[in-house]
Amino acid sequence: MTPQFYLRDLLVDDPQTTAMQVTVNTTIPRVDLLPTNPRQTNLDESLSDNFDAIYFLKEALETIPIAKYDFAIIDCPPQHGYATHMAVMAADGVIVPVECQKWAIEGSQKMIKYVDRIRKRFNPNLSLMGFLINKLDIRRVVEVDLKDERRMTYGDLIFDTEFGDHVQYVEAAMLKKPISIYKEHSKQAK
Repeated sequence: MTPQFYLRDLLVDDPQTTAMQVTVNTTIPRVDLLPTNPRQTNLDESLSDNFDAIYFLKEALETIPIAKYDFAIIDCPPQHGYATHMAVMAADGVIVPVECQKWAIEGSQKMIKYVDRIRKRFNPNLSLMGFLINKLDIRRVVEVDLKDERRMTYGDLIFDTEFGDHVQYVEAAMLKKPISIYKEHSKQAK
């Protein structure tokens, strides 16, 4: 089903669009989406002249009846553009997926500082919930060593759950299904 509206309509193109108009029901019980589209890639350019744009997503989400959802997950690109800024302004907590690669390890400290800066200046409710290890290949000694180093450095900020580098995740994403439905009895779904 092609959505009638996209998140971009809500944030940039049509101020009359509501979050509930953009919301798309899925085949997964109790899971709905606010879809994006390829035009959203130039979101930074579209919002660069609007100093209060970082509040647009927060304001849009506040229009959704609170009883309808237990929580919202806002998936963002890794760079700190408008999409990420809007998400942290609307969020209470941040979960950072990280790979056990040297460049990702270096980015962890930057993310801690970023969340701290946002909390101090703009969103006092924001907390760094933790780092979620993603795409871990336990056959690579260097990745296991980096994972152990990360756990020693960040302690409780590292979630116990780890996502390995398994083809089932890629297949599920291509089929636009959560792993818990695509391969519900697999180790990856647990």
